[in-house]
Amino acid sequence: MTNISLGTADVYDVLQEREDIEITESGCTSNCEICECHLFAIVNGDLVKAENAEQLLNTVEKELEE
Repeated sequence: MTNISLGTADVYDVLQEREDIEITESGCTSNCEICECHLFAIVNGDLVKAENAEQLLNTVEKELEE
């Protein structure tokens, strides 16, 4: 089971609509312990995680503002 199938696909779809960011999709990032328990994304080189898609989207957007 991948992080995308656990709910990050919804976040990916929302962020893909934004023209002010560049999204790179990758395969396994070797973050197995996080991947099996949380949704996560890597934003500007920093790993951000959340319990659900809504929280992840909010966290990613806050990280992008910095």
